[in-house]
Amino acid sequence: MVTETAAQALSGSDPLGADFPEFYREVAPGFHRRARARGLSEHDAHDVVQEVMLKILARWHKVGAMSPGDRFGYASRALRHAVTDVWRRQQRDSDLGMRLGRELRAHGDPAGIDPAETHPAWTDSAGAEAVRLVGTLTGRQYQVMVLAQEGLKPREIAAELGMRNSAVSSHLHEARRKLMTKLQAWKDSGREE
Repeated sequence: MVTETAAQALSGSDPLGADFPEFYREVAPGFHRRARARGLSEHDAHDVVQEVMLKILARWHKVGAMSPGDRFGYASRALRHAVTDVWRRQQRDSDLGMRLGRELRAHGDPAGIDPAETHPAWTDSAGAEAVRLVGTLTGRQYQVMVLAQEGLKPREIAAELGMRNSAVSSHLHEARRKLMTKLQAWKDSGREE
């Protein structure tokens, strides 16, 4: 978290950022109010403003050279994008949490998945077998695979589940290896239609 004092210290090391603290004092309080007015919590609003100010400081050699109106417009757009990113992340996390919660309540354990309930089109033998094989994953492998299927990157999955990136990659690799091995064995057994 960057405070005004930290912003002064950061800009003090760069002569191009000498007037950044003044810009910070002028816009940060108003940006905080705008972020709160757009529905962010006190904490999220503070974080968003600090994130925007850090981005502006990193580009201050260009932003500082703009006219005051252009500088404010640039900062306002950056704030709008940052607030939208928070909304999207919160919505995605909420949707994902609700979905995972429903799945865990409905099935308790991934091994209890009923293919017909999960997806009606998976009633053919290959689809049913694929869903059955997903049920052989460990709980953590299942969680990581579901999040990966939702489109999250390994670093996002790690943050969501409170894991290291390397652990997520390991779980993904092992889950895929296990599924491919078992699916190939099933195909080789001749049970495929």
